[in-house]
Amino acid sequence: MKNSLPLNGIRHFLPDGGQIELLATMHLTFVASMRILSFVRQEDHIDGGLRRDLLDYGKRLSSIRDELADLRSAYKRYGELLEDAEELEYRIRLAAAVLGENEFDPMGEDFAALDTGITFDFDAWRDATPLWKAIQLVLRQVPEIRAVELEAYLQERGFNASRQAVDSALRSHRKEFRIKKRGREKYLALKT
Repeated sequence: MKNSLPLNGIRHFLPDGGQIELLATMHLTFVASMRILSFVRQEDHIDGGLRRDLLDYGKRLSSIRDELADLRSAYKRYGELLEDAEELEYRIRLAAAVLGENEFDPMGEDFAALDTGITFDFDAWRDATPLWKAIQLVLRQVPEIRAVELEAYLQERGFNASRQAVDSALRSHRKEFRIKKRGREKYLALKT
C-alpha cells in the first residue's frame, strides 16, 4: 500500500490494525509541522516587514526632526520680528498722533517712500492715544518742559490737554513722570 506520508520505506504493523493509527498520527504530525513551518515563514515575513517599516519610519522621523530644528530658529526669529514690527507700528501711530497731520506733512514724502504698509488716520489715532502716553512721548524729546508749554503744545495738536487733564494723567502715572516746582512754575520730566 502506497501512501503520501514519508515513512522512509519502514512499515509498521501493529496488532489490531495499529498501523492505521500510526499512519494517521504521522499524517497529523506532518500536516501540523507543515503549518508550523508555514506560520514560521509568515512570522519571518511579518517581522521582516515590520523591521523595514520601523527603519523607514525612523529615517523619516529623523529627517523631520532635523527639518524642525532648522525651522525652529527661523520660526523663533519670525516671532521676534513680528513683535518688533508690532511695537514699531505702535510707536509710529503714537508719534504721528502727537505730531499731527499738519506737522507730519513736511516729512510725509520721505516716510511715504518707506514700505511700512501703514495707512494713516491721524484723528482716529489721536482719539485713541491716552493723554499720559502723549505726554510721555513729548518728554522723550526734551529733558524737561514747563507744564504750561506742554499743555499748549498738546492742545495745538488736537488733544484735550487742559490743566486738570494733564494733572490727572500725571497723578495716575506717578512712576513715569517727575514734577519739579521752581517758584510758581511746574516743570515735567521723565523718571529715569
